[in-house]
Amino acid sequence: MSRVLIIEDEIPLRQEIVDILQFEGFEVLAAGDGLEGLSLAQDNPPDLIVSDILMPQLDGYGLLQRLRSCSETAITPLIFLTAKAEKSDMRRGMELGADDYLCKPFTREDLLNAVRSRLEKHALIMTSAEKPLSELRHVIANSLPHELRTPLISVIASGELLQWQAETLQPGDIARFGRSIAAGGNRLLHLIENYLSYTRVEALARDAEQLAQIRQAQTAFPGYVIHSAALGIASHHQREGDVRVEAAHAVLAISEDSLTKIIRELCDNAFRFSEAGQPVVVIGAVTADGYVISVSDRGRGMTPEQIRKIGAFTQFDRALYEQQGSGLGLELSRKLTELFGGSLAVASTAGEGTTVTVRVALG
Repeated sequence: MSRVLIIEDEIPLRQEIVDILQFEGFEVLAAGDGLEGLSLAQDNPPDLIVSDILMPQLDGYGLLQRLRSCSETAITPLIFLTAKAEKSDMRRGMELGADDYLCKPFTREDLLNAVRSRLEKHALIMTSAEKPLSELRHVIANSLPHELRTPLISVIASGELLQWQAETLQPGDIARFGRSIAAGGNRLLHLIENYLSYTRVEALARDAEQLAQIRQAQTAFPGYVIHSAALGIASHHQREGDVRVEAAHAVLAISEDSLTKIIRELCDNAFRFSEAGQPVVVIGAVTADGYVISVSDRGRGMTPEQIRKIGAFTQFDRALYEQQGSGLGLELSRKLTELFGGSLAVASTAGEGTTVTVRVALG
């Protein structure tokens, strides 16, 4: 049974709407002004709100703004009831997030058609949205535990061997176990840091004030930043001879820390999914579209379907390859780029390689 909230200050009209909807089997809540309606919506989130615009205490426009700023009602569909049919009034309501208008006077059929149509559209939207969310939950449930457990098991196993065989181990063995512990710990730390960074970027993208402040940051010498970040990752993979970096200097509208993180993650993927001896090329250049950075490898590549599904915790071909990665780095790079108003695109051919292109504005 769908729950509909009616907010209307004219008592006879409010009661008429309530009676019509209850007779049709809807659960109906009713309020006489915007403040009362807001309280009811927050305490008992409805599936649909039907509200007048001209009301005491809080008018329909103010009500809609308050509803959209509350997590419980941010996406609840709303139909405005109004005797004012001017386009400017309708445009203002739509810009604030209204879903439909019903002009007074209206018939019983007009009301029911509007309510049923809006509920059906919202249900369709929610069903469509739930599918990728369900896929994401499935991927996280399958990939994240593996990514956490794998380095942790390595750390624990090496530590236990050190403990059990301490009296008989040679210096070389101790060094080997130490390297294993350090590698596992660093991999685990990297995953946790990326997860925390991802959630932080997601939060910042929704905070207009902080977003405006962050976007004031600049990088004055991107060539140095790109070169240092790329070589650092090449050294980590022991493939210094495979990397080639050419990056011009310019002032970029992105923070140095974020640019460093993006380059490190993209280069890490390029080395991770290509073989030793295969080149990884990093280019940074000033173009008519701003500053364009490309990171290219000659590795495994991806199919068009895999590119389409790129996202946090997305992995491909786990049964064929040990990926040693959660897929979070690429999506984090995308989020960071978009945080500063830029864009990230992936071009890849299965079996031939991948090029990731980042575009950021000039400062």
